[in-house]
Amino acid sequence: MDAGFIIEVFIMSHQKDHGDDAKLTQHWLVSSILQDLCLLENKLPFFVIEELFNRAFPDECRGHILEIPQFLVDDSTELVFCNMITLEECHYPYAACITDYALVLDCLIDTQKDVHLLVHKKILCSYLGDTDDVALLFNGLLGNVNQLAFSTKYIDICQRLNGYCEDHWHKLWATLRHDYCHTPCQTVTSIAAMILILLTVVQTIFSILQFVK
Repeated sequence: MDAGFIIEVFIMSHQKDHGDDAKLTQHWLVSSILQDLCLLENKLPFFVIEELFNRAFPDECRGHILEIPQFLVDDSTELVFCNMITLEECHYPYAACITDYALVLDCLIDTQKDVHLLVHKKILCSYLGDTDDVALLFNGLLGNVNQLAFSTKYIDICQRLNGYCEDHWHKLWATLRHDYCHTPCQTVTSIAAMILILLTVVQTIFSILQFVK
């Protein structure tokens, strides 16, 4: 029943529709409930979330494309993450899903350049004043955490990502994009140069053929 109530609160908060519920129509009370959900004793069991996710996104609909759900970073982000990580350390040390996710984010985010990239890709929506603050936040989440295990699913994703990056053609394409297509103006200039080279080659071939004839 508690899990059902929490899910109901999430749905109504997302839809901005509290229906005829006398309590949930009071916005101050909804805000208070959301704060109470940060407490360790008021957590939604992960298997409930996992089952709902699997039903909403079955395996046949998923794509060898790396997708990271967009998340909001604000003044409460560190508090929420620390509470969830503490819960997992106490009760789920060998199935610490949030801790594993925090480690992945820590690996992705090292400097403000990484934060800029995630913001540009609309993966991260930051309400903190400085991008350095965002990097420091994720770099410091696991400072005193003893992580006993790491999800095999994340290990598989990391291995495939590293394999993709080490592929010769992928590295070449990434280099070309970085060096010659970094900005729209640079892209147009590079395309124009390629067309000019192609026309020069074609003209040379026709000149040779004409000379032979």
